[in-house]
Amino acid sequence: MALLVASTVASVLFINIFYIVLIRQPFQSRGFPRHLIPDLPPPSRWLYADTGSKGNSRDIALLGDSYLEAIGDDFSDGLYNYSLAHFLHQKTGLQISQYGTGGSYLPRQLALYQKALRGGYWPLHDSLDSRNVPARNILFFYEGNDLDDYISSKPNNSSDELSIELPFALRYFPIARLVSRRWDRVVGKFKLKFDHFLNHLNHEQLASRTPSSALGSAPAQRVVSKPPGDPRRNGLEKSSVTKGDFLCGPHFCLPAGQSMEGPALGLTTDDRARAIQGTVASIIQYARLNPARQICLVYMPSPAVIYAPFISRYESSEQSQSLASSYSYHSGVSVAEKTSQSIRRDMFKELTAAGIQYVDTTQDLVKTANFKYLHGRQDVNHFNRHGYMAVVETLVASGVKCLA
Repeated sequence: MALLVASTVASVLFINIFYIVLIRQPFQSRGFPRHLIPDLPPPSRWLYADTGSKGNSRDIALLGDSYLEAIGDDFSDGLYNYSLAHFLHQKTGLQISQYGTGGSYLPRQLALYQKALRGGYWPLHDSLDSRNVPARNILFFYEGNDLDDYISSKPNNSSDELSIELPFALRYFPIARLVSRRWDRVVGKFKLKFDHFLNHLNHEQLASRTPSSALGSAPAQRVVSKPPGDPRRNGLEKSSVTKGDFLCGPHFCLPAGQSMEGPALGLTTDDRARAIQGTVASIIQYARLNPARQICLVYMPSPAVIYAPFISRYESSEQSQSLASSYSYHSGVSVAEKTSQSIRRDMFKELTAAGIQYVDTTQDLVKTANFKYLHGRQDVNHFNRHGYMAVVETLVASGVKCLA
């Protein structure tokens, strides 16, 4: 019995060590299985995208949240170039390293990045010699949830250090995360099928007990018509009308049944101001601690702001309620747009005073959204390739020093 236990433990340890060695180099260019990427710890996921990184000071480090990590529709669809980092490398030929983490927010990501450079996440991610640390950093702020996440992390106005530690088990036994997440999916699929079976069984039992005359008088179900060309795949539309569960303009349709993220619309004015102050303070502190690095910020608007003019132009009174609760128009400007303007004004004032360059992509994305749908079919709150390319075009055209 003791021999069996010892042999089992030894086998598990060997598999775990083999897995760690494997995920230390999860490179897209070498064909690392993409379906494993969402199950990797964050420091390992940073290494996947093939964006020209050489691991030296000529790299441009991109830091942000899930918008930068980009595990969305294009990633799931298997497109090789699926992220902002891919398109920036493709557009400029520059060496790009990507440090984006889904579920994070900018102040936390700055702390995660600093810790990773010092080797704080070994054995998942090695330290980087000071001579090889990227000399240019581009920080990506997303108004849709960065401020909300900041407040969630500090609900009582706490000044505690940000939580950037990886659990011991996740850091040294990452195979456990893989097994756990895969098991959860198997259980979830089984539960879904079982629930479907029970619902089908109940429906048959109900039908067998119901007189045929009663069945004949049942109202017909409403069939939702979808516009031709499947708007989720950017099918072109010829008329600016509302069709079924979609709001259609001349070039594409928006899914009306799904809510869009807005610019911290759930926060109070005081919490929003505190989150802006804390976020900007973390950026300024990062710049002061690293005076040799060129630091720029890219501001990315939320879908509720990007499509506000589109919805204002084509919405009907019925659709306005189902499409987004954030749209309350006053003189042609929605609450989402006004809130976004306020956030940008406050952030840019502080960044300018600190001498930090920024690029506001809002207006260019709004213009592009007049004729292109910029978000996913399933993941409607993250960009598709058209959205990422639009951000890259604006960033390159801005002439910021971080790309010089």
